[in-house]
Amino acid sequence: DALKLIAKAGNGSVRDTLSVAEMCRAYSAENVTYNSVLECLGLAGEATTFEIAKAIVSRDGGEILTRIDDVYRSGKNLNVLLSDLCDFIRNSLTLKLAPSYNFNLPQSTVEAYQEISGLSDEKFLLNCLKKLCDGLAQIKFASNIKIFCETLLLSLIIVDDDKIDKLEKRVEKLENGAAMNQNSFYVEKREAPAVPNFEQTQLMPEQKNITNEQASKHENVKIEGTPFNEVEKVTNAKVAQDNPKSVFGDFIKHTRESGEMLLFAGLADVKNVEILDGKFIFLCASQDAKNLIDEHKNFVLDFLKSKHNITLFETKVFVDKQKALETELTNMLDGKLKIE
Repeated sequence: DALKLIAKAGNGSVRDTLSVAEMCRAYSAENVTYNSVLECLGLAGEATTFEIAKAIVSRDGGEILTRIDDVYRSGKNLNVLLSDLCDFIRNSLTLKLAPSYNFNLPQSTVEAYQEISGLSDEKFLLNCLKKLCDGLAQIKFASNIKIFCETLLLSLIIVDDDKIDKLEKRVEKLENGAAMNQNSFYVEKREAPAVPNFEQTQLMPEQKNITNEQASKHENVKIEGTPFNEVEKVTNAKVAQDNPKSVFGDFIKHTRESGEMLLFAGLADVKNVEILDGKFIFLCASQDAKNLIDEHKNFVLDFLKSKHNITLFETKVFVDKQKALETELTNMLDGKLKIE
C-alpha cells in the first residue's frame, strides 16, 4: 500500500517517483509504512476521502465541515485531498456506468466505490466531478484554502433554490403566453365606452353628426340598419386585430398549441413587436432569438396569413439606445474609443 501511494505521487515519472521514495525513507523513523507515507506527503488517506465522499452523496454539510477541519488541523494538504476526492468520485461514477469495470485495485477499495455509487445517481456524481475539476483549477488563486475547500464541497450539496424558483416562474409565464421580459404584451380588457371615441368616429364618418348628448340618450341609435353598440363592437374588434401586441399574443398561444416548444421558449426574448406598412416586425433581445424565428419562417408566415391576413414579417435585434450610449461613454472614459 505504501508503494502504491509513492507510485501515485510520482504521477508517471520514474525520476519523481524515486524522489518521493527517498523523501519518504528519510521521513520515516524506521520502516517506510502506509501511514508514514501519508504523513510525509500530507495525504488525508483513503478512509478520510471515503468518509467525505459519503458525506457529499448523503448531503451531510455538518460532516463535510467536520472532516475538512480535521484534515486541516492535522496539517494535511487540502489540494491533494481535492485531487483524491476527484479521483474517488470519478471511479464511483465509472462503476455506476460500467459495473464490471476492472480498476486493478484491492477489493476493499472497489467496495468503497460501489457504496458511493449506490448512494447517488449519475447526474449528481457527474455534477460533483465537474465542480471538483473546476475547483482544482481555481484553488491556486484562493487566499484561504480551507474556506475555499469548504465552500466548494458545500456547493456540491446545496441547491440554489432562488434560481430554481426563478426558472419555474419563467416556465409558468411561458406556458401562459405572457413571458415578455420587461415589456409585457398584456392587452388590458376595457369596458366598451357608451360614447364613441375619436378613433372610432374617424373609422365611421357617418357618426360624426351624433353628439355626445344624443349618444348618451339613444344607446341603440341605428346607423344603416346596425345598432350603435354593435357597430362599436365591430370597430373594437378591428382595432384589436390590428394591434401588434394582440397578434403576438395569438402567435404565442398558437406556437404552444402546435408543439413548437423550442420556438415557444425563444419568444421570451422578443422585446417588442410592430406592424409597419403591413409588415409584422419582431424586435428580439438577441441574435439567437432572431435566428430562431427566421428558422421557423414558414411556420410564422402560415400563422400570420391565415389568422391576420399579414403576408410579410421581419426580425430585428432590439437595441437599447440608452444602454448603448452608456457603454460608448464608458469606453471613451476607459480610453477604448478615440475622442476626436
